[in-house]
Amino acid sequence: MPTRTTTADQPFAWTSPRDGRGLRACHVDRPLERHTSYVATLAYRIAEDAFAPGYDHGEIQWLTPAEFEDLEAYLTSRGGTLGKPGTGGELLLDEAGPSIAARSFQADTEPDNNWSSLRVTVTGKNSAGLEAVGDEVSGAEGDEVVATVGFRNNGPATLDYGRSGSSVTHMQVGIPNGTNAVKVPDNCYPLRGEDEWGEPGAGRYRCYTSWFIKAGDEEIVEFGLRIDKVVPNATGDVKVNVACQCDGGLYTDLKPANDVAKLIVNPSGGQGGDGGNGDGDGGELPITGANTALIAGVGGVRLAAGAAGFVLARRCKPALPLQAGTPAAPTENRTAQDRES
Repeated sequence: MPTRTTTADQPFAWTSPRDGRGLRACHVDRPLERHTSYVATLAYRIAEDAFAPGYDHGEIQWLTPAEFEDLEAYLTSRGGTLGKPGTGGELLLDEAGPSIAARSFQADTEPDNNWSSLRVTVTGKNSAGLEAVGDEVSGAEGDEVVATVGFRNNGPATLDYGRSGSSVTHMQVGIPNGTNAVKVPDNCYPLRGEDEWGEPGAGRYRCYTSWFIKAGDEEIVEFGLRIDKVVPNATGDVKVNVACQCDGGLYTDLKPANDVAKLIVNPSGGQGGDGGNGDGDGGELPITGANTALIAGVGGVRLAAGAAGFVLARRCKPALPLQAGTPAAPTENRTAQDRES
């Protein structure tokens, strides 16, 4: 079903383990006649943190009981789950008249036509404010220090680009003078010019981020910086919502003033001075909500239509030759409240 909508809680409907609200699957326990079409109706409620204006999409797949058992076994074997059963009333299937012949009880011989989709139009205005998160680190000449940088989603909207797999924002990190980036997350690459792929040791790095960040969560990555020369108050920066000729990104940020934060090496008590490869205006530390792709199905034999759905979240290749949103250098997922406690 659409990711930022909810439905009436059904006793046979499993909800998403990501936030407990997304419908994963429904099991229909009734005989289904041959040559008969069936339909089901679900009421959708737009989540308070849904981005607007925009659209929310869902996809629906009908499975035989045996196929659904295979899907559940597949999820279990990989540590997945369908979530928790619902507690509400029964979802009913109504006959829509004869039109389609039933297939085998064990497996559908034409599974390619078992899909349908829906789109929910979300009206109004509800965007998000992303805040860059910088860091301050210290060390002697020759030391390697770890800078923790990223961004926070101050809400009120949750950003979910799971349908396209694009980054919710494009982040850029300017390396302070006197240092060299010797350990870089796999989702970041060196820049040459504005958008060209550069060489390791560059003064700036562009980072693809994950495709989902819940309101109130943060996403952080770690850069390993080698101090080649001690420069007091050497200042680089962390920028979010950087313009990029690629998919994704947030261009309706509610507070652009905090899109830049400082990355300072060997601070001397000031606000940065000797500069680096960028500029900043303050910030704190960051992470992201869970980036789970939703996999689910609707139980029962092959049917003509229905209105229970699930989102097939997938990741697509970015414009530049690097897979988005899977940092290899330690990436921490937690809420801002967790970090502050």
